[in-house]
Amino acid sequence: MADDEYKPCHELSTISKGLHRNFFIWSERPYGLAGGLHLDPCNNPISVTALYRWIDLILNTPTPFDLFHVQIAPVDLLAVFTYRITPVGDALPRTSTELLRSGDVGIIGPGELPLCGLVDGRPACIPLPYKQRSFFYLEAYLRETHPETDLKYRITRPLIKCVRTRDHHCCVITGTPESAGAPLTATWICPPFIVTNPCGHDSNRNKAELEEAIAPFLTVSNGLTFREDIAELFSQNSFGIDVDDNYRIVFFGPHEDYAPLHPRTHLDMSHTDPATRPSDVYLRQHFIRCLKHVMLGGDVYQEYQYVDLTGFLEARGVYDGEVDPADPEWLTPYGKAAWDMLIRHKLRCSIQEGGYVGD
Repeated sequence: MADDEYKPCHELSTISKGLHRNFFIWSERPYGLAGGLHLDPCNNPISVTALYRWIDLILNTPTPFDLFHVQIAPVDLLAVFTYRITPVGDALPRTSTELLRSGDVGIIGPGELPLCGLVDGRPACIPLPYKQRSFFYLEAYLRETHPETDLKYRITRPLIKCVRTRDHHCCVITGTPESAGAPLTATWICPPFIVTNPCGHDSNRNKAELEEAIAPFLTVSNGLTFREDIAELFSQNSFGIDVDDNYRIVFFGPHEDYAPLHPRTHLDMSHTDPATRPSDVYLRQHFIRCLKHVMLGGDVYQEYQYVDLTGFLEARGVYDGEVDPADPEWLTPYGKAAWDMLIRHKLRCSIQEGGYVGD
């Protein structure tokens, strides 16, 4: 991977900036930037094989693909925030324990290595699903729009007591005991409302069907004990438990954001009764939601796709030869990208007959 001095040559979206991403996963247009991560090899190492496994979890279906280092460059079109990926070298080995470092990779399907990202004129890259909302957001939405339904899905006092007893009245992430004075709470691993459609409210299933679907979630195995501040982070999908990596606790943000919590590195399952231990199924579902919430999305093109480029250039005097380089609009992210595009276009026109710039 790239070294610690990596500087992305592509514009970062609001999402990527907010998540402090320094590692990016690409597909060829029309998919563009598929997602990314904040990497910290010293405090939160992520290996190549772990990334392959995480993408498999996200795809949820047998989908052959390989990861390649890629070079990123603007496409040679009259467009902004559109990039071409070019694979470099061989595919990253699926079993590699090498740690990921800041940089760019492409997720590419089977077949010949694409030339400029294309096979038979079509994108060869694998699209990843859309970014998903956190459980915290969905619960808040449900509470606001359907308060009577929200009450049905809240963890009950008897279940809270059972979860806390199983966890020895300690936060499972920090080991902080209740006797230390830190407020503790028990919360769902996977909130039962995920069997419905919280943002659309599932009205196509009758009461009996919903109760049957929800029943398996209403168990001590779907609960964990946290400090109250950590419970909120868990609900926000800011961290999760990677069951398939020895129950490793994975925080997705910068180390300085979670270091003050003094979290353990792994969830300790050694002293838990097998009959009531946290369910691997629910822990894995929560972790997949973390991946889909934190790792997916963030293509800067989506933030500006409805901006009228022709209108922007016309307003800046491009078509009538009255461009004012001091116009402050040229200093905005969109303006800078448009200016760079015009320079590329002019350079191409100067070396091609007829002044036409093709892709």
